[in-house]
Amino acid sequence: MGAQTSYSFAAPVGVAGGLYDLNVNGIDSRANESEDGVLLYGTAAMTGTAGGRTVKAAASGDTLNKFEGIVVNTRSFEQTQDGQCMIAKNQAVSVLRYGRCWVRIPDEEQPAYGEQAYVSLEEGKEGLITKSEGSGNLKIKARFIGGKGAGNVAPVELYHQMQE
Repeated sequence: MGAQTSYSFAAPVGVAGGLYDLNVNGIDSRANESEDGVLLYGTAAMTGTAGGRTVKAAASGDTLNKFEGIVVNTRSFEQTQDGQCMIAKNQAVSVLRYGRCWVRIPDEEQPAYGEQAYVSLEEGKEGLITKSEGSGNLKIKARFIGGKGAGNVAPVELYHQMQE
């Protein structure tokens, strides 16, 4: 017979797309152009077909000037009738342009404080935030501000993205 020997009332450290703290954050509203469940909290949002109005999930071939920010969880979503919680096509999403939030990272990553952040464009990891320069990854104006949290998330500080 198994017995529970410990428990906690505390939430896990870090939730994908959750704000890291109450520091100054720049957040814009956009419409999701990707299919249901493709755009995820804590991943890169890229400019959609209607710049300034729509965003889509990152894909290979995207360029740095298409990076809008990170999709943040505003906790305003309900489960669908079949029990899924996802961002649907044409649904409004919040995109963090600058500030601090928890991002999704690849399984094998162990980022450290101060490391440069990149948007992954590697197959199967599109839109994740990585410390790896990798081939085709996009160097964004962001750095990791802590190590891995509970699960595959880590905190990032995102700076204004205006490119030269």
